[in-house]
Amino acid sequence: MDRLYVVGDGHIDRSEVGLADFLRFLDQVKGPGRTLCILGDLFDVWLGIPKLLAPYHRRVLDKLHEVRAAGTVVKYAEGNRDFFLARFQDRPFAQVGSEHLEEEIGGRRLFLAHGDLVNSLDRQYLLWRRFSKTSAGRLLMTLLPGAVGRRLAYGLEAWMRGRNLNHKMRFPEAECLRFCRSVFKNRYDAVVFGHFHQERRLVLREDDQERAIYILPAWKESRRYLVFDGRGQGWYEGLA
Repeated sequence: MDRLYVVGDGHIDRSEVGLADFLRFLDQVKGPGRTLCILGDLFDVWLGIPKLLAPYHRRVLDKLHEVRAAGTVVKYAEGNRDFFLARFQDRPFAQVGSEHLEEEIGGRRLFLAHGDLVNSLDRQYLLWRRFSKTSAGRLLMTLLPGAVGRRLAYGLEAWMRGRNLNHKMRFPEAECLRFCRSVFKNRYDAVVFGHFHQERRLVLREDDQERAIYILPAWKESRRYLVFDGRGQGWYEGLA
């Protein structure tokens, strides 16, 4: 692998704001020797049930299939707005992580996750997550007529957009560092999160070692992403 690209929080919705730019980004990252990790919430809501796909879902999926066919390894970590993707048959992903992905590049082991499990103080969300991603929920959405399911998805989209703003507006740095300390005990060299919509790079210094924590900016707001080269060095870039 000579390049690893990491992007998150596209939040593409029915308005298709950001869709054309994201398709252009995918054209830029396709090719052999490259890996693309999408860290969740690519769409405002994504239910991995074919009959519930909207045209904007399909356009992105078609492009991702094209990117994969060109030689790029594409992986996805589920976010808080993604449901049932691991069993989605038309997925273009080599891997779907329900909680995280891991990569190795330049001798560095990376832990990559959406980040919605970082803040243990957000108990309301953690309970919702446990309930909403069950097999029973998937079965219910599968049995519903497509039109009904789509209406429920749009309602879910509107509800999630406005919920629990207190936890969204503040970056929980103490909780993030606590979470990362636990991750680094498993011999990872760096952590990457999305979810918080803030471009940050933190350094955790412990046991005479420095380990990096990267927080992705939201694609929808910034058109920015993270790149790692073959030496394991990471930096942020914007859409060319």
